[in-house]
Amino acid sequence: MPLVFKEPAHYYPEGVFRRRATAEKAANPEPAEPPPALAGKGRPTPKRREAERRRRTYIQAPKDRKEASRMLRERQKSGRAPDTRQEQARALRTGDESNLPPRDAGPVRRLVRDVVDSRRGFGGYFLFTTLGVLLFQILLSVATSQQILTTAASAQIQVFLMYAWYALILLVAFDSVFLVRRMRKLVRERHPDSTERGLAMYSVMRSLQIRRLRLPPPKVKPGEGVRDAP
Repeated sequence: MPLVFKEPAHYYPEGVFRRRATAEKAANPEPAEPPPALAGKGRPTPKRREAERRRRTYIQAPKDRKEASRMLRERQKSGRAPDTRQEQARALRTGDESNLPPRDAGPVRRLVRDVVDSRRGFGGYFLFTTLGVLLFQILLSVATSQQILTTAASAQIQVFLMYAWYALILLVAFDSVFLVRRMRKLVRERHPDSTERGLAMYSVMRSLQIRRLRLPPPKVKPGEGVRDAP
């Protein structure tokens, strides 16, 4: 009699985990995989205004020109060199002392600017006076060429203009001398340890500029007392 093999009632084509293996797996679950790292910095990029505000919060005004030069070199090494000129130009317009160029940085330079801006000196009108004299000379030449004035009268006026030029130069010289003396006195009193050079030329050049065109802009009014820089 031939042997007949019957298939079992429940046939599983693949292996089946036992209950014991399932229970052990449930008791000891595999650690979850860490989420993939975010590309880039892992945080949203701050806006330009927020970044500038945060940067200005931690930057202090330099104490003198040497410290300003050192801070400028450090910022250039840190990769902020492309924005340095723009920040300095903006600081010159707004008066932000934390980003001023080395020529204008430091409390000593701030004191010199305040001394100049608090005076009603002749230097502030030097440019207007010079332009007026030049314009008068041009009109005199035109009048002479058109025979409106005689040669003798034109020569007398030319002599008068020459003396006017001499008087203008003397006024500027005397005004600059008094300005430099007062400036040096205040610098010695308030910053006795200062060794900065070029303060006399810095003060004279600023005094010869029109007040509205001075950079950094004036922070004291004419006739106002000079206070210590914060």
